[in-house]
Amino acid sequence: MPRTELAPEKAAAIAEWAEQERETSPDLAAVLEDIAANGLPGQDECMPWEQVRDDHYQQLGIDPTRWHRGVA
Repeated sequence: MPRTELAPEKAAAIAEWAEQERETSPDLAAVLEDIAANGLPGQDECMPWEQVRDDHYQQLGIDPTRWHRGVA
C-alpha cells in the first residue's frame, strides 16, 4: 500500500517536532522525520498501538491482560 502524502505545511510541522525531540527521543525523531519526508505509511506497514502497548508491558514484566483490568 502506498504512503499517504502530506501537505507541505504538515510535513514541515512534523519535521519541526522531530527536531525538538531529537535529543531526548531519537527513535521518535527518526520516525517523525521519515513521515515528514515520505508521508504516512500504509496500513500494511503499521502495527496497532494496542500491540505495541502490550508488547511493552510484557517487556516490563507486566501481564497486559491484568493491566487492562486495572490490576498491575
